[in-house]
Amino acid sequence: MGFSSSVNFVDKEMLIPALAPMVFIGRNLVASDAGKVYFQDIESYRDGVRFDSASDEDGARFEFGSEDELGHVFEYEKGLEVLMACSLRRRASKL
Repeated sequence: MGFSSSVNFVDKEMLIPALAPMVFIGRNLVASDAGKVYFQDIESYRDGVRFDSASDEDGARFEFGSEDELGHVFEYEKGLEVLMACSLRRRASKL
């Protein structure tokens, strides 16, 4: 398990970030998987919800895909770099 962050942008200019803390919960968690990585939102993870026992009522959010498909999920330091780049774009655009 490791802590990560999901950084998405709500605008196409990439000036307004949306940051969500995530927990890396593993690789290939389903028997038919090959090369998939899995992340879970921090709130449900702290509440004790786990991938193998989660239900729709738990409200847990899981993200999974190949590492190439999850280009918006970063280790903590890389997430900070993405936010700093956003800050520089914002400053340049005078937003």
